[in-house]
Amino acid sequence: MPIPIVRLMFRLVSPPLAVAVLLAACAGDPTIEAPPAEGVHASAPSPVPVDLPEDVSLGLLAERPGGLAGFTVDTVSAPTDLVGMDSGQIALLFGEPRFVRSDPPARIWQFGNERCLLDLFLYPGRDGLERVDHAEVRGRGVFAADPAACLARLLAKKAG
Repeated sequence: MPIPIVRLMFRLVSPPLAVAVLLAACAGDPTIEAPPAEGVHASAPSPVPVDLPEDVSLGLLAERPGGLAGFTVDTVSAPTDLVGMDSGQIALLFGEPRFVRSDPPARIWQFGNERCLLDLFLYPGRDGLERVDHAEVRGRGVFAADPAACLARLLAKKAG
């Protein structure tokens, strides 16, 4: 008759023990990041060459209808300020994206530094130019990013 007693004890002890193990697993330090896998380098990827409109140069872009009219480093302080800009305007402000993904009809451009990432989702506009439809700033790892500070650093990186 010892088997029924063992089963009874197992049923009484198992659920609280399982809960304790799960809670202990969740109590880890969220700032600890796993080391990169062997053979993986943690350095930032090189900029990706992108096919830009032919008139993407400082002089020609300023003359193009829409140019950078109204868009300066001082007026771009939130990701939503980039919505509506075309790929040439973005390239002039930020340079070459460090990552490009094509997911037709969209293209995703990513700019970043050691603290934050800027993801831009470009779609073909009615005028035939790819335009930013959505812009998002996020931190690296578990850290949140201040959008205004991130944009300022990315713009300064291009200017410097």
